[in-house]
Amino acid sequence: MTYKESLDYIHSLHRFGRKPELTRMKMLLDKLGNPQKNLKFIHIAGTNGKGSTTTMIGNILDSAGYKTGIYTSPFIRTFRERICIGSKMISEEELSEITEIVKHYADILSKEYDSPREFEVVTAIAMLYFCKQNCDVVALEVGLGGRFDATNAIDSPLASVICPIDFDHTSLLGNTYYDIAKEKCGIIKQNSLVISAPNQQIDARNVIEATCAEKNSILTIPQPQQIKIINQTIDYTEFLYHGIKFKTHLLGEHQLQNAITAIDTILCVDADNKLNVSIKDIQNGIEKTRMAARIEVINENPLIIIDGSHNVHGVKALDKTLKFIESYLAKKIKKADWEINITAIVGMMKDKDCSQAIDIILPYCKDIIVTAPDIPRALSPIEMKKLAKNYSDNIIVANTSSEAFIQAQKTKSDIILIFGSLYLASEIRNFLELK
Repeated sequence: MTYKESLDYIHSLHRFGRKPELTRMKMLLDKLGNPQKNLKFIHIAGTNGKGSTTTMIGNILDSAGYKTGIYTSPFIRTFRERICIGSKMISEEELSEITEIVKHYADILSKEYDSPREFEVVTAIAMLYFCKQNCDVVALEVGLGGRFDATNAIDSPLASVICPIDFDHTSLLGNTYYDIAKEKCGIIKQNSLVISAPNQQIDARNVIEATCAEKNSILTIPQPQQIKIINQTIDYTEFLYHGIKFKTHLLGEHQLQNAITAIDTILCVDADNKLNVSIKDIQNGIEKTRMAARIEVINENPLIIIDGSHNVHGVKALDKTLKFIESYLAKKIKKADWEINITAIVGMMKDKDCSQAIDIILPYCKDIIVTAPDIPRALSPIEMKKLAKNYSDNIIVANTSSEAFIQAQKTKSDIILIFGSLYLASEIRNFLELK
């Protein structure tokens, strides 16, 4: 099986089953020899921030000298970035070899019970790879929800992490904070360590606390009031937490919340004598973490920002950070904040709360370019234009993301902002051939 054949096979699989379940995943892992039972995990769920938090946790463990698997989704540049050991992605050859093994057993399972779904197969590939590579620990990001997510086929992890909970995938997870939190908290195991991001919505926090009490698990909530920002630019933020100095290259107050969640996760596991990680290791892991398409500045003149925010919670974080960026840029180029011109390129999925999300950002934009990523679930540019028409007289319809970016360059704006979808972010990054 070639690398291309591997990807073609993976992407040919159905995304969702008729009903959520873990039976298929457990049966597939059993046929593979249960590689997950030879691994230790830190398991990370949530609506927003789980990719950044997972990567920071993985980088901290890598800095401490542990052979660390990092499993995240989706990908931005190449599929292989979903399965890494430290900063090294799985190779094309390794992915092809392991996919062929997993496919063999998936085909058998299809005849005996049911066909595994795409994320189940990818998760099985990751488990087998991390096991074959003898990883010491794996930072494991949940794909969707938690209770029935394929990653929840593991036994009790070193710690379960619940990142900020908000509305997303409501047709599958429910349309209240209570319902969504119940699904996310499905990863919490009996007698375990649990770390919740700070500032959870009250209903979500109540579910987290109740689940921990029911499972006799110890809950830790980081303390954002202990954060003291020392220095902040569009390249990095230096801050104190627990009186210790850290530096992050991830932009935004929400990333500081993710950082302290990662920091306290490691401190909790370390205190439980399950790991041996120094403060220097934590500092190094936080500082070396960079994330594509998470309020990512890819050019300074004009300032080009790519962000994959695709739900209201994520767009609110973008909005807050964008205000800081506008102020920072205004001082640099000697303009008033309100004189900064922004061109937005926006494309979203049909199943997202598009109108509420764009209502947060587009009122500040002089020019708006509507487009759609090349994916069936995308909202068409024409439909997006209908939603955006109340915010500007300068709306351009672009049929492709590359066309949208070319049009944006013609506007001569101070800031070009790309947001609304990780798929859109990926297409434009690849169009610009960013590595």
